[in-house]
Amino acid sequence: MATSVEWILWGTNVVAAIGNISLFWLLLRRFNTNASAEKRRLAIAFDQETEAALWRQSIVVEAALDGIAILNENGEFLYLNDAHLKMFGYTSSDLIGKSWHALYYPDEIQRIESECFPLLKQNGQWRGEVLAKRRDGGTFFEEISLTLTERGFISVCRDITETKQREIRMRILERAISASRNGIIITDPTQSDNPIVYANPGFERMTGYSSEEVVGKNSRLLQGIETGQPALDPLRKAFKQGGDCIVTLRNYRKDGTLFWNELSISPVFDAEGNMTHYVGIQTDVTERKRTEEVLKQQFQRAMLLKQITQDIRQSLDTEQIFQTAVTQIGQAFQVNRCLIHAYAATPEDAIAAGFDLAQISSSFPQIPLVAEYSEPKIESLMGFEIPIEGNPHAQLLLSSDRAVSSPDVNADPLLKPMLPMCQQIHLKSMLTVRTSYQGVPNGVIGLHQCDALRTWTADEIE
Repeated sequence: MATSVEWILWGTNVVAAIGNISLFWLLLRRFNTNASAEKRRLAIAFDQETEAALWRQSIVVEAALDGIAILNENGEFLYLNDAHLKMFGYTSSDLIGKSWHALYYPDEIQRIESECFPLLKQNGQWRGEVLAKRRDGGTFFEEISLTLTERGFISVCRDITETKQREIRMRILERAISASRNGIIITDPTQSDNPIVYANPGFERMTGYSSEEVVGKNSRLLQGIETGQPALDPLRKAFKQGGDCIVTLRNYRKDGTLFWNELSISPVFDAEGNMTHYVGIQTDVTERKRTEEVLKQQFQRAMLLKQITQDIRQSLDTEQIFQTAVTQIGQAFQVNRCLIHAYAATPEDAIAAGFDLAQISSSFPQIPLVAEYSEPKIESLMGFEIPIEGNPHAQLLLSSDRAVSSPDVNADPLLKPMLPMCQQIHLKSMLTVRTSYQGVPNGVIGLHQCDALRTWTADEIE
């Protein structure tokens, strides 16, 4: 850990003060031994003034918040200030004359002697971190500065356990954020346009953008052209008011693919209550949205069947029953046109179904139209005959109960012989399915899209 400038200056001043005290008593002892009586008298005033200055320095040393100790060349304590004693839980009498080994466990002693002392002897000083031992056996992180003297060394130390624990928590938090599957970003609302200042690997995996590509940019880059989504309103309001919120947005990855992003944002405040950052947690909920959509469609289908059933029960009129069914189906699928055909394999089938043979084709089998739903301005096909012979699409359709999807009738090879007819009725996309009883066909339902091409979903086909 880097040592602060204040720590360096304080350690230097302490060492100087202790050095001054030691030097004064050494000079005084030599002076009193060798000087004449007259010189001693002349020195009294100097001694008193110097002693007062050194006394003031000794008070500073004793009152220091950092631990201060003087050790002899054998590593035995000669002096410890109150802060040092309280830090380790000892009294002065417990440690004076004792080795510094008393304050560390064997492994740490070995490390200090092998790694720290060689540098101390080489450079005259050493600063670093060690794991110290209190009197009760507990340990704490100690930041220590050692300085060589003529007959030993001086130690200045402080307890940095809280700082180290905070650093450890921060490292754990950083690893957790990096390992999270969620995308996590941090933005700076104090800067113009609230740019991203951090993006974790989860964000990179989710969006395809690297951290370098998004730092300095606003997170709206994920919105693509969909900057008018209703869900953005509460998000913008939260940013404006300094609040939090959770929204689900349509976002786009770097390669242009759509994904549903559940975004949770929360403001971060400093000790003075000023908002400094925003944290955004992103979750890819695309699969959940797909499941919700499938369930919604299944519910709509169930409601459709329920409505058709209720309407049928209320009427004994066959034509009304077919019309109700075709209208409900057409509106549920939101198509331009919906058709219900009967299936007549022989003239007898046509008569049994209530058709006048004079009004239908003489060729069999055939699928006469019995009911139609169409949106306004969409041409009606009532009375329009759809042939089976020479129509591969109709032949495939009648061979099984599986739906036949044609997103683009002009590109469907099964409809190639029928293209003139498709163009005549302005048909662009079609979804058809055979109805049957005990495996025998009895009709056809057709969904027509005439105003645009339409890709039919798997659920619609099902």
